[in-house]
Amino acid sequence: MKVEYVAPDFAVVVAGHWQGRWDMNVQTLTVTQQRAEVLIFTDPYTKSPTVAAVHQANTSVKDVKKDLDGKKIGVCGGCSQSKRMTSWGAALPVPPATSQSLTVRI
Repeated sequence: MKVEYVAPDFAVVVAGHWQGRWDMNVQTLTVTQQRAEVLIFTDPYTKSPTVAAVHQANTSVKDVKKDLDGKKIGVCGGCSQSKRMTSWGAALPVPPATSQSLTVRI
């Protein structure tokens, strides 16, 4: 068996524009109504909690909902995490880069 790793654009994955390049995608993915219109989802088989992380030497962030004002934040574009950050009041003046998923071809 030969395994080939490919990194398609995330928008291609969630839009279902696979065009025979692969048969299944496995990744942490939030089920939305829009995605469910083009994808069939399994029941969740694992929990993947989202956390915020700061370097251990950074003592200025104790509460992610209160202490992020003026901080630079790395977050995937258009994903659940960026939506959560904006719901907490984070301003994302420049759209973050679109994340990519890793797809394995076997």
